[in-house]
Amino acid sequence: MKSVWGNIHKGLIETLPVEVLVLSTFAIVLVALGFWIIYAKGGLGKYRYGTESCLSTDVDELFPKRYAFLDGVRGIAIILVMVFHVWQQSWMWPTFYIGNFEINLNHFAVVGYMGVEALFVLSGFCLFLPFAKACFTKGQFKFPVLDFYKKRLIRILPSYLLSMVILLAFDKTVYIGTGWTMVKNILSHLMFVSNYSVLNGGSYINAVYWSLAVEIQFYLLFPLIASLMKKWPHITTFAVSMLANSYRAYILVFEPDKLTALFNLLPGMIDMFVLGMYGSWWAMRLRAGTASLENKRRRIHTYIMTSGFVVLTLLLCSIMYWHNGFVYTDTGYTVVSPTQMFQTLIRPTWGMVVVLQMICGVFLINWVEKIFANPFNVFIARISLNLYLWHQWIAVKLRVNNVLYYDAIRYSSNQYDPNWSKNAFWISIILSIFVACLITYLWDEPVTSALIKRFVKPKDKTMAETQSERVTQLS
Repeated sequence: MKSVWGNIHKGLIETLPVEVLVLSTFAIVLVALGFWIIYAKGGLGKYRYGTESCLSTDVDELFPKRYAFLDGVRGIAIILVMVFHVWQQSWMWPTFYIGNFEINLNHFAVVGYMGVEALFVLSGFCLFLPFAKACFTKGQFKFPVLDFYKKRLIRILPSYLLSMVILLAFDKTVYIGTGWTMVKNILSHLMFVSNYSVLNGGSYINAVYWSLAVEIQFYLLFPLIASLMKKWPHITTFAVSMLANSYRAYILVFEPDKLTALFNLLPGMIDMFVLGMYGSWWAMRLRAGTASLENKRRRIHTYIMTSGFVVLTLLLCSIMYWHNGFVYTDTGYTVVSPTQMFQTLIRPTWGMVVVLQMICGVFLINWVEKIFANPFNVFIARISLNLYLWHQWIAVKLRVNNVLYYDAIRYSSNQYDPNWSKNAFWISIILSIFVACLITYLWDEPVTSALIKRFVKPKDKTMAETQSERVTQLS
């Protein structure tokens, strides 16, 4: 235990770069200023739990039906995950040159897996938006639980089942056993418990399915957590965060050899969802508080929160860069992956930075939001579910089947051939986007639209409903 915590101290304290500390300080100051502007006018105390109405100011202005920057967040997160998985197969380090100027994106490739945590935070944020709005306006948000589950499954199942059928039918390398073992493996995927089944000897049909299982498992708990969050947002967030951190600490200290199997189960991820929900609550509370501000003060508040968003974005980039300095050197615990150790330790910090970025994001001035939610990011967000389902499988098949030529005389493996690496990297990404487009436009959207019309009761659109339907199509 002493050795483990010694490495934690060495990895997280001694290697902490100055830029992370500086950016963290700026971010805290800017966000605190934004909060103080509203507190100084008493806005945060006035608009609470639906006891007061924001109708003195246009509700649509205070609570827009859509925040474009959320699509930007989703697009960037999916790109990070895709680049990481493709890099794992191609070994192509994404470094570019403009003249003599080097653009080094290596660290973004290495820690792209952190995009999954960002997607979980985003999922909680968007799912809770209608509840958060109801907390600060007159009336109660009616939450049809059955329709909620119908829509969540309808948004995921068509593409998920299609990918399962295709892989089982045409990919002979998929190992799911024979007889009863095969039946159990397939059932575990259909019931979205494959991440637990793998602990008992099961196998994934597709390696990325684990996060879909985590997402669906969270959906089962969402109505309960949402009701608690509406009544006791601070206590609920604190309690769930403590449980998740205790779970991760237990693994690191007492079962480090099982870190690979345990650290991505729902107990180790649930605080990411709840942090997103808490961020949604704070974002709407701050939006409600601006109703009491005069125009000049509201503009200042918006500029400060926009600056906070930019600084927090830089801080996220610094955390990614920092990964390169995290070195796990204790040979007594070499069974623990340095990557997974880092991911487990940094998860709470990463989640808090992402959720603060989203809180600031609901106040972005237009031109900053348009840069972040550019057409390409929005397009990637739209095809994100199928892009996620297929990108890793495509990259793996290009490598193991030697689809692309490599110099076998000079190099013992295709990954060592720099020309092959470059071609494999870009072809994998382009082909993944192409396949995702085909399935999204020709299968996913037509089928899900028809199923929603058939099985979900028609009703007026609530705030962020359309966005949450698409954004929570993890992962």
